[in-house]
Amino acid sequence: MFIAMKKLLVALFVYCSAHSISMAQIMPLEGSKLNYRLIGFEFPQVKTAKANKVQIASGNITNQADFEQHIVNTVAVVGNKVVAEVPAFGEQYTWRVLSDDKAAGELHHFTTLFARGIDTAQYRLHVTKNEGAFSGNYTFLDANRVLYDMNGKPVWFLPDLPGVSEDLSGVRDLKVTSRGTITFLSNIYGYEVNYNGEVLWKTPNNGKVSGDTSEYYHHEFTRLENGHYMVLGAEKVTWKVPAEDFGKSMMVFGADGKPMPGTVTNEKLEFGTVIEYDAKGNVVWSWKSSKYFKDTYNQPDRQKKEVLQSHENAFSFDEKSKDLYVSFKNLGRILKVKYPSGQVVNSFGKVYDPESKTLSSKVFCEQHGVKVSPSGVVYLFNNNLCNVGATPSVLMFKEKPGVKGQMDVVWDYSYPYDDASSLRMPLTQGGNVVELPGKNMFVSMCNPFNNVFIVSHEKQLLWDAILERWNNTSKKWDSVPLYRASIIKSRAEIEKLIWNVKVGK
Repeated sequence: MFIAMKKLLVALFVYCSAHSISMAQIMPLEGSKLNYRLIGFEFPQVKTAKANKVQIASGNITNQADFEQHIVNTVAVVGNKVVAEVPAFGEQYTWRVLSDDKAAGELHHFTTLFARGIDTAQYRLHVTKNEGAFSGNYTFLDANRVLYDMNGKPVWFLPDLPGVSEDLSGVRDLKVTSRGTITFLSNIYGYEVNYNGEVLWKTPNNGKVSGDTSEYYHHEFTRLENGHYMVLGAEKVTWKVPAEDFGKSMMVFGADGKPMPGTVTNEKLEFGTVIEYDAKGNVVWSWKSSKYFKDTYNQPDRQKKEVLQSHENAFSFDEKSKDLYVSFKNLGRILKVKYPSGQVVNSFGKVYDPESKTLSSKVFCEQHGVKVSPSGVVYLFNNNLCNVGATPSVLMFKEKPGVKGQMDVVWDYSYPYDDASSLRMPLTQGGNVVELPGKNMFVSMCNPFNNVFIVSHEKQLLWDAILERWNNTSKKWDSVPLYRASIIKSRAEIEKLIWNVKVGK
């Protein structure tokens, strides 16, 4: 009796285990609501079949005869999984596996969701040039929270999350990680999500570094190769400043209505922080720009606001060399910080003159974004506002060995606008650059230029597009300002993202 019962339990365990494994292999799950139309289909291997196909039909279909009349895509499968597209968002679909022995598999169902950002009546990625060499690439545009293929078709969108709604949040720095996940910043937190938009990790935002109620995250959030996370934050520091150094708006006036000479005022100024978290949300390392500026200028109460309001806006951390590059827009400067000591070992860009209390440079200024190539070349998006009449550009430079602050420009590129001066504004913001295989450069421009393009090292424009929104008042398409676009560099990266929907679960 005992032996018979034991055999029965073993048999049930084997059956249930096999059944659960089989069910776990079916993707997308029955009744799934998907925020993408580039989909990973997975199913149990049919042992008797030499070849399989995945067939997809439009509509919520319940019988094989109807299915045959509504097939929209048939994809050959090597093994038991494949990535395939469906035609549209906001639709119902049915799919099945068809084996070479003509056996039609069970019908499965899913729905693609709809969102304002992928509504082609409101937004479009207008591709104006496409050499066809980038079919395996995809680009994230943060303005409408959408991933596009290189033909300008939306394939994925970031769904509404708690605290990150479509209408209320400013999503920035949307990009893929080497883990096969996606990171981005909202107005309050940094998030890591999977392809389904499920939150895997979120920054604590507890003020442990800033000493305030918030870390004031901004601009850039990155998952490191070691599994940690690095993000820019802000620290508000009270500084005693001579009123005359800040102009009339900061002067203290006497009873006679005249400025009082020699008066000082306390002002809270914003300085940058860089914070590293481990996977549990603990602060494992941080760096504050305020300490550097105090140590460097010795008399911080004598510095003008253009120096102190530094506006940290990008970083790049090389985990192998332990070099951290931090960009300061208003200073027109990039600091090279050694990790983990926090020592600033080099500085590039505008040079501070302690006599005139001004900053000067003609190499780059108001830059947005900084990265370092595997060969050690530093590159950035140069808003170029210090050069009258100049357009934004991409700039690459190398450090001059043994000479601090000196650099050799090794490559630069300006987009060939017909009349850039007519577009130029007193203030531009945004921009990003990503180096691609073959020394091609992916670039997202800043407002008001707004182009996203790929240019070769020989300065040939290979792909060019612009995000546009329909203006119902003027009945025309207007360009949409991007903050920082990014790119998926290969088909392997997008497939890793798709198959890792369960990561972290």
